[in-house]
Amino acid sequence: MAKTPTEMVERIAERINEETSAAWRIHNTLAFMAEALSDDAAGELPVRCTLINLRDDMNQFLENLMDLVQGVKNG
Repeated sequence: MAKTPTEMVERIAERINEETSAAWRIHNTLAFMAEALSDDAAGELPVRCTLINLRDDMNQFLENLMDLVQGVKNG
């Protein structure tokens, strides 16, 4: 039986929410790791800085996912 557009949107929103949960776990792990490290020293690899940048990218990605679901639901 064919699904209605509303049912399809709900299914897509459900899958995006599932993926968002996984993305939050990644975001939180990056945030934890960044806080556990001291500031990067001159001449060393920018490990903490990189983790902070990745955390911020994940945060933006998560905001975009949430906006996407709301935008689809609200037309």
